[in-house]
Amino acid sequence: MEELATRSKQRKIRALGGLFFALLIVLTLGGNTIRALSMPKVTTAVPTVGSLDYSYEGSALVRPAAERKLMNPAGWKVLKVLVKVGDKVHKGQPLVRYDDSDVQDQLADQQSSLKKMQLSLEQLEYDLKQALREGDEEAVHHASSALKSMQFDIEDQKRRITKLQEEIQAGRELIAPVDGIVMTVGAEEGIASAGVPDVSLSDTSQGYQIRLMVPDELAILIRPGEELDSFALVDDDARQLTGTVTTIEEAYDGGGDSIGDDQLGAGDSGQASAANTRITISLKEEESGLLGGERVKVSLRKSKGDQLLLVPNEAVHHDSQGAFLYTISAEQGPLGNAYYAKLTRVETEGSNEYATAVSGEIFEQSEIIVGSTGLIMDGTRVRYELN
Repeated sequence: MEELATRSKQRKIRALGGLFFALLIVLTLGGNTIRALSMPKVTTAVPTVGSLDYSYEGSALVRPAAERKLMNPAGWKVLKVLVKVGDKVHKGQPLVRYDDSDVQDQLADQQSSLKKMQLSLEQLEYDLKQALREGDEEAVHHASSALKSMQFDIEDQKRRITKLQEEIQAGRELIAPVDGIVMTVGAEEGIASAGVPDVSLSDTSQGYQIRLMVPDELAILIRPGEELDSFALVDDDARQLTGTVTTIEEAYDGGGDSIGDDQLGAGDSGQASAANTRITISLKEEESGLLGGERVKVSLRKSKGDQLLLVPNEAVHHDSQGAFLYTISAEQGPLGNAYYAKLTRVETEGSNEYATAVSGEIFEQSEIIVGSTGLIMDGTRVRYELN
């Protein structure tokens, strides 16, 4: 009987021990599961190798390559405006006629003064002759000096009259210096010129151009002298235009020459670069029929490199030391692999709307964290599922 009781007791102890270890395993696994569920879950991607593509879509206004701003330097009142915006004019054609009545009055006064001087000259010549007949040397000296002085005064007066006549001739009408198209008319009848051009005239002999503001990282891939053929008239898709890049220059907000309404639309080359570069494109001379003011659609495409290591933009972070990524680091544990976020420093080599080119301690097989359900830092343990 005692032996049976002992065996029964041993079986109970073994059963209780098994239950204890089973419960311990369940609690351990449950704790790990709860802990794992509390970790930030991450999504990852691997780098790709390729080129960084940039693009620009928009429209721009066709403008003359050269524009003449014309005004009357004398500031006379406008008598009559002879042209309107959009008129095609020829070299030598009158554009504005001015009221020269005040200057004509000045000219009449100067001509009257000249006649008086000429009468005085005749009297001085008579006085000199009289002094010579009388043999009075002192009188001869005074009469001769007075005569020469009057002759100088008359020459000065003639020059003043000639200058006034030239001013009247040049200022009574505003003349087109070149063949062109009237862009703006600032002259108003009955009002004197007030510091703004009376007429702005395009110089059609210099051709036409468009100006664009494009993102910096696209602009650095374009070169002066490069020929582009990615333009079409907004109202005529079938008509393709070609042009040559003439200038590429920085343009900052609040400074320099503003493009204003020349350009509509924007590039899609990405958030990393602002549109701070102005590009001027001269349209080909053979693009006949342009008048200025047409709007053209612009489509630019450029690629950088062909073996760049590209990662999604959302994977790239920045701090005071530069750019970095979070990659996945695995460590072997008693219950399998544990995964951690590892801060990896990189150098960026450009970006577009979707991707950033990077270099450094990053490889094609690297698993890069592109998103997480919670805050992560270097060394944070994360939930990660192998793809």
